[in-house]
Amino acid sequence: MRKRPESHLVNAALASAVLYFVLDLSRSGRSVIDWTVIALVALAILWNLFQLGRRLFRVRGARGVVHLLATVTAWITGLFSVVFVPPELAGTWRTPFGWACLVVAFLNSLLLFRLERAATHPDRGRSSS
Repeated sequence: MRKRPESHLVNAALASAVLYFVLDLSRSGRSVIDWTVIALVALAILWNLFQLGRRLFRVRGARGVVHLLATVTAWITGLFSVVFVPPELAGTWRTPFGWACLVVAFLNSLLLFRLERAATHPDRGRSSS
């Protein structure tokens, strides 16, 4: 039975969702345990993004890493403009800009997932003639 290679992009996305819920649950007050969990989840996200960057660098060189950095920047900009926006700034130009960044980040993430799959399965997509 062949082992399916892990996707560092999917792992980072899942860890990001866990980080969001940890931050939401500890909103009222953070203890040492909360900060430890937040730090460990943030390290898991960084580790997976670093491994994804290494994998993309092997296939596309520096262009793959720049694509990863642009995608992470779009996610951060979009989330801070839509989800984590202060109430007094809601409804300003930041909201449509944030949604546009989230759409671009989502599309870039799909492309990164395809690039990562191509890196882990180099024989797929090529004819065997």
